[in-house]
Amino acid sequence: MTQGDLFAAVEARDEALQRAERNAAVDFNAAARIAVSTLRALDTFTTDDVWDLLDRNGITTHDRRALGSVMKRLEREGRIAPTGNWQQSRRVECHARPVRVWQAVRQ
Repeated sequence: MTQGDLFAAVEARDEALQRAERNAAVDFNAAARIAVSTLRALDTFTTDDVWDLLDRNGITTHDRRALGSVMKRLEREGRIAPTGNWQQSRRVECHARPVRVWQAVRQ
């Protein structure tokens, strides 16, 4: 992969995240931010934990990738940070794929 390919890949990723965020229900983005804020009290958490909270509260969106844009925005805002660790997703539809482990940024 050339450097130009990497830049194009990053640009495509960022555009996809922005599109998912724009297309998500406004209520979903707000609810996801609240769920992450709740989980910040834990040492670490994954998006599986966020989905558990959202699902328990009946919060849905037509495109579940929208959570990725919320997580990236919270990372850019300095509220959460990746730990460098991954664990297998426990959500059946994810087929045990690796998901990032996050931690709260204490300010």
